[in-house]
Amino acid sequence: STSPLLKPEYNDNETEIDEPTLKKLLDNGVDEVLARHIAHLFIRDPLVIFSDRVKVRDDSTTEHFENIQSTNWQTMRWKPPPMESNMGWRVEFRPMEMQLTDFENAAYTVMIVLITRVILFFDLNLYIPISKVDENMKTAHMRDAVTKQKFYFRKDLVPLESQCGPVSEEKLPDVESEYELMTIEEILVGKGEAFPGLVPLILAYLEIIECDDETAQMIEDYIDFVVDRAKGDVLTTAKWIRGFVDSHPEYKKDSVISKKIEYDLVKRCLDISNGKVHDSTLLGNNRVCPMNENGSGEVGGKKMFPRSCDLEEEVKTKDFKRLRGSSFQEDVGMSPAAAFKCAVVKSLIAKYKDGSKRQHVLKESLGFANTPAFLSTK
Repeated sequence: STSPLLKPEYNDNETEIDEPTLKKLLDNGVDEVLARHIAHLFIRDPLVIFSDRVKVRDDSTTEHFENIQSTNWQTMRWKPPPMESNMGWRVEFRPMEMQLTDFENAAYTVMIVLITRVILFFDLNLYIPISKVDENMKTAHMRDAVTKQKFYFRKDLVPLESQCGPVSEEKLPDVESEYELMTIEEILVGKGEAFPGLVPLILAYLEIIECDDETAQMIEDYIDFVVDRAKGDVLTTAKWIRGFVDSHPEYKKDSVISKKIEYDLVKRCLDISNGKVHDSTLLGNNRVCPMNENGSGEVGGKKMFPRSCDLEEEVKTKDFKRLRGSSFQEDVGMSPAAAFKCAVVKSLIAKYKDGSKRQHVLKESLGFANTPAFLSTK
């Protein structure tokens, strides 16, 4: 919270503070921004507490703190390291909802993970005032917001700005000039010359770390699916449900959902989830492989590709170390001299910026089963 990129103007919401907690934190050397965040958590009693864990030693466990901290249900959560652990400080992304199929869940999960890697690798500055984040959340609750509404987002997304310098020498006069309203599609695929979009940054990152072709194709299927939803070419689950109810023969346009409509909707959701029914309005060309009698997507001990449901040889997992935090660039195995080739990075982003639909040709490689995961090291 002491980063020079974090301007005081970004914390523009007046929030209630527990003053004794704030004073104790400041007196013990906690910086003011972090101290105020924690003091805000302590304005209420914990929502959940277990009778056998009321009396625990605060010098040997953080359970009392986590009772407050862990019920702070927001879209992003700051997480301090546990006691007696070498785990670092973390920021947790929490805005996702369960989807009907494993494919959709995988697409959103992979997208979020890659965005975190791009933020770390390219040292992106995505700060906007917290009041605008709150406005974005209110907007997101509107019907069909993903295609019909706009959201505040930082308009100059400069990769490696601290190493390479900004794209333009022009200095923005104030915080209000740093962000603007964009559609979800623009946030993902870019807007104008200055804002490349998150997807081109992801694809540039995958090329920099030399992601194998087969894995890249799978990731691009996920990315294309998310972009198609942002464009409205594929329906969100909410819009699909509304459409199913509205077109049901028993629905009388009176907001009354009969037992028959309920049953048919749940049955259709289950059939789509299990791969018995394919609905292209919800999934596009991505198919869910049918479940067998054991409820798994395997046949004879072999897994199946989601696009074609062809059999795939069993993949044996290997032990590896997860990549996280400030060591990410080093763990990838790139020296600063290699990673900060600014012209190369910018040319890669330009290369992918207009590729709304990319054709990825598979080349000879080790194959997916034998290629180490690109988000890990042995």
